[in-house]
Order: sequence, then structure tokens, then C-alpha cells
Amino acid sequence: MRVRGALVPLVLVVPLLQAQESAPASEGYPVHDEAAAVAWVDARLGYGKYDEIYHAVKGHAEAEERPELQWRVARALIGYFEVHRETPDAEKLKAYTQAEELVRKCVARAGQTVPHCYLYLGIALGRQGTVRGIMKSVRLAKEVEQSWLTGLNITRGKPFKLDEDLLEAHFHYVLGIFYRIVPDWWIVKVVAGTRGDKKKSIEFHRQSVRLRPDTSTFTELGVSLICHGQKKDAPDDAAEGLRTLEKVLTMPEKSAIDAIDKRNCRLVLANPKLACGYSRDKFQEIDDKPPR
Repeated sequence: MRVRGALVPLVLVVPLLQAQESAPASEGYPVHDEAAAVAWVDARLGYGKYDEIYHAVKGHAEAEERPELQWRVARALIGYFEVHRETPDAEKLKAYTQAEELVRKCVARAGQTVPHCYLYLGIALGRQGTVRGIMKSVRLAKEVEQSWLTGLNITRGKPFKLDEDLLEAHFHYVLGIFYRIVPDWWIVKVVAGTRGDKKKSIEFHRQSVRLRPDTSTFTELGVSLICHGQKKDAPDDAAEGLRTLEKVLTMPEKSAIDAIDKRNCRLVLANPKLACGYSRDKFQEIDDKPPR
């Protein structure tokens, strides 16, 4: 199979997420008081409030040296553009690169005690990949995988949290996405040092659903099952995947992002061939044969 790059925007921005691009930076961000700054960001996290956080912290991002704020600022830089998908790719890449730089410093300084930094390092690199197209970024795959496996090893069975959930659950979630969307050709293993694995993707997503059952984890489990069913001629997996996406449509919406997940499920249910290339920020177009 050959990944050609971005196919279409994942979804239109739903009205609940629309915001003014020119929103002013918040004057209340207590940048010089670490504990107060952490509390300020945490009180505003969530896809509906990334605008306020983004405009408040972006001017301080380059100089930020405190690990507990480095990963939070990186999260805001990435989350803002999950909401504003219509933003030009060059602007997204600039923010994702800045997020990468922040969490690299965080990993170097405090990776063992602040493993959130490993999560957002992989996400920052992965977001660059989905903007550029997977094949243009395949050499980053090993580092993304290693970042998340390292974070999982640090957090497994430990009480580290992200929002109200165990941080471990989020590492299962992103690794499940990784092993589905990275091509599984032998040449990718040669070039990148790792390769995709649809069965492994399902295993990680089952753990993710167990630890954090919500619309996003069930959506990812569903598309991985469908993808594996299509690629490995496993109709039972494909059928379970379709049922899983239908289940998402019955789940209550707790946030605006849940509405996006439901719309994504409808798109894949209408065209299951989209499953292997599914990503919340952009679908990837996937062919059946590797390049020659």
C-alpha cells in the first residue's frame, strides 16, 4: 500500500468549536508563578477553550523552561489546530515544531518524573507527519514509537494522570493509532526501524477502551478492527468494527470533540475503506501496494 498524503479534511469544524481567529491573548495568565500558571491552564483545558489558552501562552512558549508547563503549552499548541483545521498547513507545522522543541527539552530534563512529555513528543511528531503525509515523515516513525513505548513503560500501573484519566490509557491509545496508520511494508522497517501492525493496533486499543471508555477510544478501536478485517481478510473483525462505530453513535456527548468523533464514525460507516487512513486531523489516502 502507498500513502499519498493528505486526502481530505477530517471534518468540517462544527459550530460549537468555531472561534474568532483574532481572539486577544488573555491578560490573566500568571506566567511568572508556576503553580498558578499550571492551575490556570488546567482550569481551561478542553477543546472548547484552546483558543484562550493558545493566545495566552504562545508568546511565552519559546522561553518556557518548566517541565510541567512545557507539556501543557505543547498540548495547547497542538490542540488549537485540531479545532482550527482550516488553518494553512505551514502555520500548523510551525506550531507543531514549536511543540516538539518544548517537549524535547522537557524529556531531557524530567522525562522520568513528567512522562506526559513523552506523550506530547510523539504527538507533535505525528501531527507533523499527518500534515506532510506519512511517507514524507516515515523516518520519524521509530522515534514516535520509542517515545510512546517509553512513556507506557514509565506509567504502566502507576497513578500518573492526564485530566481525569490514567496517563497509561493515553499511551495505549496513541500506540494503537501508530500501529494502524504506519505502513506495514518491509521497506518501512528498513528505512524507519519499525513498521505498522494492524493486529497490535487492535490489542492496544482494547486496553485503551478498558482504561478510558469514551467516544474517541471506541472510534479508534472500531477503525482498527475494520482496517484489519479489510487487509487480512478477517470479516469477523470488520463486522465487530462496524458495530463498535455504531455503538459510538449511541454514546452521550460530553464535549464538543465527541460530536466530531460521531461525525467521523458516520463517515467511516458510509465508506469503510476510509478506516485504515483515518486520523482525527486528516485522513490519509492509502493504496494497496508499496512503492517500487
